[in-house]
Amino acid sequence: MARKLMVELFAGTHAMADAFARLGWDTFTVDNDPDLEGIDLCVDICDLMPSDLPQNASYIHASPPCELWSYASGAKAPFAARNLNDSAYTEKRQQAALPIKAALRIILAQNELDHWTLENPAHGALQESRLMAGYPHVTIPYCQYGSPYQKRSIFWGKFPILWLPRTVCHHMGHPNMKESFHSRELTALERAAIPRELCDEIAQCAEDSAGRTSWTPLERWS
Repeated sequence: MARKLMVELFAGTHAMADAFARLGWDTFTVDNDPDLEGIDLCVDICDLMPSDLPQNASYIHASPPCELWSYASGAKAPFAARNLNDSAYTEKRQQAALPIKAALRIILAQNELDHWTLENPAHGALQESRLMAGYPHVTIPYCQYGSPYQKRSIFWGKFPILWLPRTVCHHMGHPNMKESFHSRELTALERAAIPRELCDEIAQCAEDSAGRTSWTPLERWS
């Protein structure tokens, strides 16, 4: 039996690809940072063509840059309400959209794709953008997957049928991720990382959902 293929765009530490590799999948990682280790193809996503990737991928994951979409910079955020009609921020909003459009172009060009996910922090404007309108999505607090921080991220995509993400936080409190980042306890890559437990869950559900398009009817359980 041919090994299944998973592609990770904006791979960074390739945490998602590593989760699939642990299950025996072939993986292919793409990022534009030449200093990162373990990247199969170093290229700007906007220059990436579908033909640059191995064919017949079963799963694609993308975690595009979130800086320009984020509201974390307050009054200087390009998508802050006060700046939406300010032409000085128009170019930054256009720049923010480019990698999203490029990732969706690559994903939707894959005819054999079973599942895909695109992730971005919930504290940002992408969730309100028309770019992602109409795609199924779920908001996940990372504290439910072993992270000490609550950090909530939104996943859009065509999800594995067996994936039931943990969406509710039951903790009374969390450390402040922003303070840890500015005190250099966290690097930018660490701050953006998806928890290993969540990556493993998604990979396992993709493995178990292969060939399934719906739940098993209740009458067939007995």
